[in-house]
Amino acid sequence: MAAPVGYKAQTIAEQAADPTIRYDRQTRLWGANAQRLLMSARVCLVNATAAGAEALKNLVLPGFKAFTILDAATVSELDTGTNFFVLPDSMGQPRAKVVSELLQELNPLVEGAFVNDDPAELIQDPERIKFFSAFQAVIATDLSERVTRTLASFLAAQSIPLFVVRANGLVASLRVQAPDMTIVEQKLDHTFPDLRLNDPWPQLKEFIEANHHLRPDLSSEEYTHTPFVCILAKEWERFTAEHGTDGPKGVFMKQVRTCCTASGVIDSFQEAGAKCMLLWSVPKVPANVQALFDAEESNISADSPLFWIFVRAMKDFTESHEGYLPLPGSLPDMTTTNRVYLALQRVFNEKAAADRAAMCDIVNGHLKSLGREELAPSDEQLKLFCKNSREVTAIRVRSLEDEYASSKEQGERISTCCSASLCFSLFMSSMLFVVCCCSSC
Repeated sequence: MAAPVGYKAQTIAEQAADPTIRYDRQTRLWGANAQRLLMSARVCLVNATAAGAEALKNLVLPGFKAFTILDAATVSELDTGTNFFVLPDSMGQPRAKVVSELLQELNPLVEGAFVNDDPAELIQDPERIKFFSAFQAVIATDLSERVTRTLASFLAAQSIPLFVVRANGLVASLRVQAPDMTIVEQKLDHTFPDLRLNDPWPQLKEFIEANHHLRPDLSSEEYTHTPFVCILAKEWERFTAEHGTDGPKGVFMKQVRTCCTASGVIDSFQEAGAKCMLLWSVPKVPANVQALFDAEESNISADSPLFWIFVRAMKDFTESHEGYLPLPGSLPDMTTTNRVYLALQRVFNEKAAADRAAMCDIVNGHLKSLGREELAPSDEQLKLFCKNSREVTAIRVRSLEDEYASSKEQGERISTCCSASLCFSLFMSSMLFVVCCCSSC
């Protein structure tokens, strides 16, 4: 088979150097936007221990922009037995240099650097600690508690995530300190599509009336390819006419199953029977979005991040659109003809574009009142936010200092516990220790 005109085959080396080809699989997993963010990130590893090098390897392979290893140690005999990224002939060489070079071999598109300096001294120096301001994330290993707390306090003030990794044989721990994270693309395993079949807008209602399964002029082909959205919407209309919108859901499901049985083994009707719950399982405002509406950050100011301005605008949007969020516009797969599916997709795309334009007007109204630059309707951040309007959320993580403070409070509470209970606990722990020792003899 001849290659298309103008086609030029790429060599393996050229494919490896092309990020769109090299990272194709993972981009399909977490999306192009996440991959762009990853490829712009710079990460610092403090101490190139076995655990630290493995953690950094798992970032080098997916392809972030650059890494820097800060370590004053030289390769020891212990390193050659535990660290995969040092070699026996590297004994006595700077560990940061050796690990950096071997990690770069895994992905030449990632920039690597090393600093042969004592991390503890650098962190405890008020001026030199600013070295970490150039990074989007820091991985720390093999640091004392005092040094770790100093680093954590500095990074918390800079809103830079910190990952504290500790490993001892087969036992390891990971502690994450990060600023409050706002997430637009959750990449959930399963979501219910927002189809609004129980309350269709005029264009969707018109489409349903033109394509439902109860029309007297249907051909056999049109009947067998009736999209399940039309079947469910029309059956819901019949159900609510008799039972109202609060009628028993079991009766509706039985009605749809009866319709499926009467139609025989037709895929579109089987899909309708399996997707009955879409009519009441998709709330107008999900709990995660309502939590954002109720958050203190939704009271925006001139310094508010754009995410929270979008949240406030979406809250205003729901108040003027009967409680609905902007329509994402995505459609699930279904059994129907290409012509019908494309027509339905056009209905959803047009509604999503109209909602996005309305959102843009509200956002720009807030931006103008705050003295900030307005956005165009084609703004990529706004399009992404509206497309994922049902999935946006925020995650809050405690800082290490907050954790130490709470640990102190827990210690004070423990000290006030019943002494008998404490003695019993110590007794049982001692007995367990003795039994283990005896069993090993």
